[in-house]
Amino acid sequence: MTGNDAAASSATADAARNTPQQLARSAAPKPDPSPASKAHRMVNAMDMDTRIGQLVMAPLYAGNDPASLASLIADRHVGSVLIIGKWTGGVASVRAADDQLQGYAPVITA
Repeated sequence: MTGNDAAASSATADAARNTPQQLARSAAPKPDPSPASKAHRMVNAMDMDTRIGQLVMAPLYAGNDPASLASLIADRHVGSVLIIGKWTGGVASVRAADDQLQGYAPVITA
Protein backbone atom coordinates (compact mmCIF):
# COMPACT_ATOMS: atom_id res chain seq x y z
CA MET A 1 0.00 0.00 0.00
CA THR A 2 1.39 3.43 -0.91
CA GLY A 3 1.29 6.45 1.39
CA ASN A 4 -1.70 7.86 -0.48
CA ASP A 5 -3.57 4.55 -0.27
CA ALA A 6 -2.94 4.34 3.49
CA ALA A 7 -4.18 7.89 4.02
CA ALA A 8 -7.31 7.24 1.97
CA SER A 9 -7.96 4.01 3.86
CA SER A 10 -7.55 5.80 7.19
CA ALA A 11 -9.92 8.59 6.15
CA THR A 12 -12.51 6.03 5.04
CA ALA A 13 -12.22 4.20 8.35
CA ASP A 14 -12.61 7.47 10.29
CA ALA A 15 -15.71 8.37 8.29
CA ALA A 16 -17.22 4.95 8.93
CA ARG A 17 -16.76 5.36 12.70
CA ASN A 18 -18.47 8.78 12.80
CA THR A 19 -22.23 8.55 12.98
CA PRO A 20 -24.40 11.26 11.43
CA GLN A 21 -25.19 12.49 14.96
CA GLN A 22 -21.49 12.86 15.79
CA LEU A 23 -20.87 14.72 12.56
CA ALA A 24 -23.83 17.05 13.19
CA ARG A 25 -22.60 17.83 16.71
CA SER A 26 -19.08 18.59 15.57
CA ALA A 27 -20.33 20.80 12.71
CA ALA A 28 -22.81 22.73 14.86
CA PRO A 29 -21.82 26.35 15.53
CA LYS A 30 -20.91 27.26 19.07
CA PRO A 31 -23.72 29.12 20.86
CA ASP A 32 -23.32 32.79 21.67
CA PRO A 33 -21.83 33.50 25.06
CA SER A 34 -24.30 34.24 27.83
CA PRO A 35 -25.72 37.76 28.14
CA ALA A 36 -23.78 38.15 31.39
CA SER A 37 -20.45 37.36 29.72
CA LYS A 38 -21.25 39.78 26.87
CA ALA A 39 -22.06 42.49 29.42
CA HIS A 40 -18.79 41.87 31.27
CA ARG A 41 -16.82 42.16 28.01
CA MET A 42 -18.60 45.39 27.08
CA VAL A 43 -18.00 47.01 30.48
CA ASN A 44 -14.37 45.87 30.54
CA ALA A 45 -13.86 47.52 27.14
CA MET A 46 -15.11 50.91 28.44
CA ASP A 47 -12.82 53.61 29.79
CA MET A 48 -13.68 55.20 33.16
CA ASP A 49 -15.47 58.23 31.63
CA THR A 50 -17.73 55.95 29.62
CA ARG A 51 -18.49 53.78 32.65
CA ILE A 52 -19.43 56.85 34.70
CA GLY A 53 -21.58 58.24 31.88
CA GLN A 54 -23.51 54.99 31.68
CA LEU A 55 -24.72 55.63 35.25
CA VAL A 56 -26.26 59.01 34.33
CA MET A 57 -29.87 59.53 33.22
CA ALA A 58 -30.78 62.73 31.35
CA PRO A 59 -34.35 64.08 31.05
CA LEU A 60 -36.07 64.87 27.77
CA TYR A 61 -39.23 66.88 28.36
CA ALA A 62 -42.16 66.86 25.94
CA GLY A 63 -41.67 69.55 23.34
CA ASN A 64 -37.88 69.71 23.73
CA ASP A 65 -35.66 68.86 20.79
CA PRO A 66 -33.86 65.52 21.25
CA ALA A 67 -30.81 67.16 19.62
CA SER A 68 -30.37 69.09 22.88
CA LEU A 69 -29.03 65.84 24.38
CA ALA A 70 -26.74 64.92 21.46
CA SER A 71 -23.54 66.10 23.14
CA LEU A 72 -24.41 64.44 26.45
CA ILE A 73 -24.97 61.11 24.72
CA ALA A 74 -22.14 61.22 22.18
CA ASP A 75 -19.46 62.97 24.24
CA ARG A 76 -20.39 62.34 27.87
CA HIS A 77 -21.69 58.79 27.31
CA VAL A 78 -25.03 59.34 29.11
CA GLY A 79 -26.48 55.86 29.53
CA SER A 80 -30.22 56.54 29.50
CA VAL A 81 -32.85 59.18 28.85
CA LEU A 82 -36.04 59.68 30.83
CA ILE A 83 -38.89 60.75 28.55
CA ILE A 84 -41.06 63.17 30.61
CA GLY A 85 -44.33 65.03 30.06
CA LYS A 86 -47.36 64.90 27.85
CA TRP A 87 -46.19 64.10 24.38
CA THR A 88 -48.97 65.41 22.16
CA GLY A 89 -47.88 63.33 19.18
CA GLY A 90 -48.51 60.09 21.05
CA VAL A 91 -46.44 56.97 20.67
CA ALA A 92 -45.19 57.99 17.22
CA SER A 93 -43.56 61.19 18.52
CA VAL A 94 -41.93 59.37 21.43
CA ARG A 95 -40.66 56.73 19.02
CA ALA A 96 -39.25 59.39 16.69
CA ALA A 97 -37.48 61.12 19.60
CA ASP A 98 -36.09 57.80 20.83
CA ASP A 99 -34.84 56.88 17.36
CA GLN A 100 -33.11 60.26 17.12
CA LEU A 101 -31.50 59.80 20.55
CA GLN A 102 -30.29 56.30 19.63
CA GLY A 103 -28.56 57.81 16.61
CA TYR A 104 -26.28 59.84 18.90
CA ALA A 105 -25.06 56.79 20.80
CA PRO A 106 -21.92 55.00 19.64
CA VAL A 107 -22.28 51.39 18.58
CA ILE A 108 -20.60 49.11 21.12
CA THR A 109 -20.06 45.45 20.35
CA ALA A 110 -19.23 42.66 22.70
